[in-house]
Amino acid sequence: SRRLRVSATTSNRKGMSWKERAAASRTSAGVWNWGRGALDTGLTKEKRKQEILRAGWGGPPPAPPPDRLNALLSPTGSSRPSSPGSLTPSSSAPMLMTAAVTDGAFDDIGSLSPSEAMMRRTTSGRRRAWWHPDIADSHLPARSALTTPSTSSRSLAQSSSAPALERTILPSLQPNSGRSPQAAEFGRLSAGTLERWSSPYRPPRATAVGMPPTPAGRGGEPPLPVIVGANMVPWRGRGAATRGNLDSPMRQYLHACDQSGVVPSLMPFVTGHSSKLRAEHQMLSDSDLGVIIDMMKTISIEEVNLDGNMAVSEKVFVQFMETLMASPASSCLSILNLRNCPRVGQCMCMCSSTKWCGCEPKGSCRLRCPMSAIVKSLADTTHGLYSLRKLDLCHVPLSAKHHFALCRAIGDHTSLDTVLLADTGMGIRGGASNDGLTRQCILEIFKNSLLQHLDLSWNCFGSEVFEALGAAIVASQNVRRLEVAHCSTSTVSGAATSPVVGLLEAFAGGCPLKALDISSNHLDYHGALVIEDSLALCGGLAELVVSGNPLGVIGLRCLFRLLCTSRSQIAKLRCDDCASGLMDAPNEGQTAVMSFSRTCPDGRYELDLAKPYHRALLRMLYKTCDSFGIKADGAFRDIKATPAYSLSTKGPEGVYAVPTSGRVSFAFSTQDAMANIAKDLDERDFSEFTRKRLELSRVRPDTDKILPLLVYFRGTRANPKYQIAFLDALAKDFGLTYPQVRQLCEDRSVTVDVLMRILPCVEGGRPAQTLAIQLLPTPGDAVRTFRRLTSWDTFNVDNPTGHYRLDLGQASNFAVAERLKMVDAWEAYIGRQSGRFDTSERGDHCRARNVTYRNTSMDSPSFAEWSLPEIDLLELDYASMRRPPESARALDARAFDAMLSLLQGGHVSETQRVLALRMVSPRVFLTSLQLRQLLCLFQEGPSRSECVAIFHDQVVDRHNTKAFRAVCNGALDTACLSQRLCAVG
Repeated sequence: SRRLRVSATTSNRKGMSWKERAAASRTSAGVWNWGRGALDTGLTKEKRKQEILRAGWGGPPPAPPPDRLNALLSPTGSSRPSSPGSLTPSSSAPMLMTAAVTDGAFDDIGSLSPSEAMMRRTTSGRRRAWWHPDIADSHLPARSALTTPSTSSRSLAQSSSAPALERTILPSLQPNSGRSPQAAEFGRLSAGTLERWSSPYRPPRATAVGMPPTPAGRGGEPPLPVIVGANMVPWRGRGAATRGNLDSPMRQYLHACDQSGVVPSLMPFVTGHSSKLRAEHQMLSDSDLGVIIDMMKTISIEEVNLDGNMAVSEKVFVQFMETLMASPASSCLSILNLRNCPRVGQCMCMCSSTKWCGCEPKGSCRLRCPMSAIVKSLADTTHGLYSLRKLDLCHVPLSAKHHFALCRAIGDHTSLDTVLLADTGMGIRGGASNDGLTRQCILEIFKNSLLQHLDLSWNCFGSEVFEALGAAIVASQNVRRLEVAHCSTSTVSGAATSPVVGLLEAFAGGCPLKALDISSNHLDYHGALVIEDSLALCGGLAELVVSGNPLGVIGLRCLFRLLCTSRSQIAKLRCDDCASGLMDAPNEGQTAVMSFSRTCPDGRYELDLAKPYHRALLRMLYKTCDSFGIKADGAFRDIKATPAYSLSTKGPEGVYAVPTSGRVSFAFSTQDAMANIAKDLDERDFSEFTRKRLELSRVRPDTDKILPLLVYFRGTRANPKYQIAFLDALAKDFGLTYPQVRQLCEDRSVTVDVLMRILPCVEGGRPAQTLAIQLLPTPGDAVRTFRRLTSWDTFNVDNPTGHYRLDLGQASNFAVAERLKMVDAWEAYIGRQSGRFDTSERGDHCRARNVTYRNTSMDSPSFAEWSLPEIDLLELDYASMRRPPESARALDARAFDAMLSLLQGGHVSETQRVLALRMVSPRVFLTSLQLRQLLCLFQEGPSRSECVAIFHDQVVDRHNTKAFRAVCNGALDTACLSQRLCAVG
């Protein structure tokens, strides 16, 4: 069943010569042998090969000799011999494949399946095609009765003219006749061939495979009939009616390519599938774009994108723009993108004082410039690009003349809403005069009331230009996206901040922007504070990009505070490559920088109001008064200004008007806020006071605000430096909950770094902090963490008396210094309110003594007026005035003996014993004799002095202090204690 055979009896071959038998074998093998075995021709396979090769098989197959085969295929069914060329179309229908000669050897495709035979034929190195439909047509007479266009393969097989064909051939040609896949494939191919043969004859083609076609009328035969149906070619249209028609744009393009020798492109615009010419980065030449210009004259274009085609010359660009200005291209063009096409900004003038390029009239080539054509098309409201909505000329260098003309045309346009002019050389020459010209260009652009997106990146702007740009944006109230990346390359001599802060300050009262890109503008932590101050009222701002600026940890903290404010709608904050800054590596001998701290803003400030950073710092202090609920008159003290300065008031837009010149110094204090905190609060309850104080000043990100922070943190996994900077920025001024810390610790590899910095920020007291500590993966990680958190873990806010040596660069040490400053302000407030005798070192009721920073004495007259630095070493003694209450009772003898036994037992160092006593000291009251016995457990003098400092304020009988002073090691320890506590005399 898998073989297709045509049986031929050997009786008809008897009496034939060897040549006749060879011809019959050739015809049978070449036309009918589709089976896997040899035909029953009376000859063996090898002999048949030899006879076929000896007969010189080449050229069109001759007519078969009179035999049973012709009898089966004749219209009448008789065995009448046929003359040469008398084969009918039905007899040649199965001529799909023939034998081939490959490398001089016979390739018996009869032993292969149809699919294998087809593969063998198409992959042979040297081949001859013995049959082709166009060639076979030339040897066949016209049979109109059998070749009507509607005749199909099945109807042809069922006709009376081919009864034997139906019985022998067609049953095996049906695709779904239950045969093998090879036979089914052959059936599909054969059915398609019969379908083609049912149409009228086609003329022979001169490009037939393997041999030239036989001309019509060979051997006295009549010529071929006239073609009735045209051949359908998909890429040439439908029928012969379109041949030679150049009306369609595609045929015009192909004709132009043929004339210019340009290889056609398969862009959708060229093939007619799109009205948008998108040829970005196609490396088009003048010829490529020239043939496109020819087809643009009769079609409408919605978009033109030639991004990156730098090889196109000025001359072709001029022709291109002139074509765009003509109808119908100009009527619907909405997007023109010429990005990265540097020739657009160049003129094609060839004339000089001694040479004439041949232009008519002479000198007219000076006006033929692509940019001049663009300006003309934008300015022409009748025949120009009056429907254009987006213009992209990024990275196209322009001259100053073209800048002003282009900006004026943009300002006068009636539909343009997106203008991209990045890296066009605007303001590139610097200087005050050029800044003035650039300012005029900016003002011309903003005459367009529809402008929504403006990109001016990679240009050179000064402070004057940025200020004009900011004022224009605020006045227009239409711009939604502004990009000014890499623009602050010109700075004023002696300026400490980037010129872009002039733009930011203009947004202090609010702006219409939804996206702002100020990346790579040399912004440090000074500029970051200006961003926090100015963009706080921009409620519509959803995207902020500040990447590539050396903000440092302080600058990142400013951005995070801005992100977490209640009015901020920023959902996407990009601050890549911002971790490095001046605060990370201070130079030798560098003084403490004056930075803003929301948690502890108290201190003395000396401001130069001509600097944007100092103006922003002053406005932030005014906002702190609002958040603490205090008046500015009570917060700003000891004001000294040149010229005279009066406190600012909030304007109608919620902005404090700050002078832009002069110098002012003052002391800022939040002690007036103590009155609100002191309500229903015990003056000895320092832990509750610090909790309320931090609740008043800390920034608490809610669910909507913490998500951008978590996204940024997870994006820094590949760079540990950025992760550490993020954690250091978040470790100050922020209060986090345990679930938020758990999300930060999702990556076990950074859990130790997270808790080393974030643990002091965890709200909820010791229970929440204990839960956070359990997130540590291993006991070894817990040991490493507690070693870094020693100062924080051993600090007892209810009994802060002691000696402190703090590295403010570590978040845990900075948290201890912050709480000491808060408690000191609280005790100073209580001392003033109660009228207690002042025993402070500087006569200001402050309890901090012997304060040194970087091993030098504090430069501020008071610890309360000293701004807490971000880095370096702080060393001080703190002596609290907290005394035991009247109801306090000392430990009984049994409890005291048990405590002594615990301290004596075990192999514990004296330092660990002192730390343990500090942790329990707020709940332990002793007598002078009990303190004397306790001191005897320590052999070292520093340990005894520290133990005296811890329990000095816990002794219930202070009139008997001589009892434990005698145990101190001589006058040196006594003088040291007197200097530290100012109470042991």
